Amino acid sequence: MNETTRNALMAASVSEPDLDRLAGLGADAQQTLASLLQAAQAQQARQLQQAMEGMLDAMPRLLRGPVKKLFER
Repeated sequence: MNETTRNALMAASVSEPDLDRLAGLGADAQQTLASLLQAAQAQQARQLQQAMEGMLDAMPRLLRGPVKKLFER
């Protein structure tokens, strides 16, 4: 497993023992898996952002700033 693919999988919270098991896959399969995990995480982040914006729109204006600060990364 090359370092780029390993780092991408680690960023996707794949554990060390699982990385060892995935090393048995071919290079193409490893790269595909890493790409799919990155795409899924990006989609999840977009959906969470949209949900946050929807929640903030439903709140009174005075609470939006403090609540937004609590949930920002």
